[in-house]
Amino acid sequence: MAYELFLNLAQKPGRAEIDRALEGLDGLEALADFEVHEIEDVVRSPEECAEDLEFVLQAQQEFQPRYREFCEKNGLSAETQPPEPNAAARFMQEVGGYDVAVIRFPEAHEIDDEEFPDLSLDEVKASIAGAWRALVEFARQGGYRLVDPQVNDLGEFVDLRQAGKLPSAYEG
Repeated sequence: MAYELFLNLAQKPGRAEIDRALEGLDGLEALADFEVHEIEDVVRSPEECAEDLEFVLQAQQEFQPRYREFCEKNGLSAETQPPEPNAAARFMQEVGGYDVAVIRFPEAHEIDDEEFPDLSLDEVKASIAGAWRALVEFARQGGYRLVDPQVNDLGEFVDLRQAGKLPSAYEG
């Protein structure tokens, strides 16, 4: 299992913006030892969004008030189950934006000599911390967001003002 972070945009990106983000990630030398993959399905179908939203609303009660407020604001019914696909897609975009790439780091307890034969555990952790700082700085300068999906079912935006601090869930 990997520790994943998603590079995210608030607005629906065009191909040029996706390419610019991927080229920028590719140019980060600190990420050279880690997996970076494009998200092929940047824009998910309304039906997929409705399925995701139904799961999130059942699994995490704290999102229900936010969804109710969204429905009231848009003249929709929050009681419709499963959620109406187009409304679900708008809500999920408003809440989560668009993921364009996933960056995968090894979890601390999974680092082994096979994966990093020339580095000690402390050196690998230092490499991860350096990659993390570079990634946060890249996101901040490029106007991107980072989403940490390990936090909850919708993920949580990473505080880009904390470039030197790994996410609290990382070691957990």
